[in-house]
Amino acid sequence: MRSSLILLLAAANLLGRSTAQVPSNVCCMAYTTVSDSTLYVQGGSAPHQPKNNQFLSLDLTTDWNTSSPPWKILPVGAGNLSAPVDYYNSMVATIDKENLVVYGSFTGISVYNIPSNTWVSDPPSINLVRAGGPSSMALDPTTGLIYIPNAANNWTGLLIYNPAASNTSIVPMYPHSVLEFQVSGASFVWSNQRRSFLFFGGFNNINNSTIFNPLLLEYQPTTYSWTRVVNVIPSPFSLASPVEHKQSEVC
Repeated sequence: MRSSLILLLAAANLLGRSTAQVPSNVCCMAYTTVSDSTLYVQGGSAPHQPKNNQFLSLDLTTDWNTSSPPWKILPVGAGNLSAPVDYYNSMVATIDKENLVVYGSFTGISVYNIPSNTWVSDPPSINLVRAGGPSSMALDPTTGLIYIPNAANNWTGLLIYNPAASNTSIVPMYPHSVLEFQVSGASFVWSNQRRSFLFFGGFNNINNSTIFNPLLLEYQPTTYSWTRVVNVIPSPFSLASPVEHKQSEVC
């Protein structure tokens, strides 16, 4: 699938060499697809450009050479109505696919309106105290709300952005009984099958040691509850002692 290939290329720091305008090669940028037809990439970091606000799109509905994809350079705006200068940022489309919402760990929330081709708002991120770490975000397609884990209250707050009202609110992250430490850099996605968010991975530096999260967590927005996902299917690589099997004798 072409869109999957392009996401892989973007994540692997292969932003290409357009014959028109050449984008900067960066890592750690925000990217998403809209209607499986357009890939958007924003921000990122490079060795001589620690933070970047470039903004690009790529048409996924036409054929092109992967060694020279026809990137389209999009406007970055100015002042408060501009693309964030950030990296380790993330991006999702709103439920109506009219806007792109970008969250940066340094800059908070920025919004780009696709039909008008402009950055239209920069809503405040209340209690945004987390900076310089990887971020993630995901859309709840049943409500249109966008959830950003670990984005407030010293990593303990789950930031909820309402695009319709252009405001934010905060609810708690998981309790210690679910996971004993808060993490950065986790994956956070919506599951259509489970009608909930899944949260996996991430890390934290505790007592000069890096600790990784080995658990898959689930967040149910209707009840504001966090739980561990229990694997009920026995693993073929289980470390449990094998059960001895004795063949019955036939008389």
